[in-house]
Amino acid sequence: MAQLTGLFQRGGFYYIRIVLPSDHPLNSHHTNGRLVHSLGPCSHKTAVIKGTVKRAEILGNYAGHHVAPQQVLGTPTPPKIKPIYLREVYGRWLQGIPRSADTSACCERALKLFEEQTGNTPIQALTRSQGESFRTWLQSLPATSKTSHGRLIWVKALLRYATEDLEWLERNPWERLDIPYKTTSKRRPWTEAELSTFFSQDLHTQYKLPRDKKAGADAAYWIPLLGIYTGARITVRAHGPDQ
Repeated sequence: MAQLTGLFQRGGFYYIRIVLPSDHPLNSHHTNGRLVHSLGPCSHKTAVIKGTVKRAEILGNYAGHHVAPQQVLGTPTPPKIKPIYLREVYGRWLQGIPRSADTSACCERALKLFEEQTGNTPIQALTRSQGESFRTWLQSLPATSKTSHGRLIWVKALLRYATEDLEWLERNPWERLDIPYKTTSKRRPWTEAELSTFFSQDLHTQYKLPRDKKAGADAAYWIPLLGIYTGARITVRAHGPDQ
């Protein structure tokens, strides 16, 4: 059975959901960047045809090429595809939900490496082979395996966002690419004596908070408690990487 990205059925009606490029003029009417068009009550086969035509009308005309229905169905010449770059995906990713400054900076550093090594290839043209080359190149840089792993994961996260959230790609060409890493330093647990010394300070016995404004105020009291009871530790975690 033919498949069409964005096609769904609800209440006996078929609909087509079309993700609009960030600078598409219809974004002024569809602030979430997605256009949903009713195809009416019809068979799945007819819905695929209608949805394909509607997608071509919306995106084909935007690219500067009118695409007639007979071209889509019969089809001599496909419409010209507007190149989409990973930095545009990064911009939409930033707009999706609030990101911390550290998270945004980590992702952008990985993006710059991607642009440098791949020559900023449009995401529609990315190949699996390029992913393999990028992975090998990252491992050749003066960085730990964990750092290289993180950089690859950030790029994959943007490609996954373009695929799953924006629907600008049919599939993620770099899915399952990875760089194994080993932790470079091992942490030992604190001894009971060390914990007793730490939590016997005025901060925890009298709730005497540090005066220095950079010392964390109430956080100086609560973070150690949260850490010891939950096992959590401070780290920078990406929002989106498939880990």
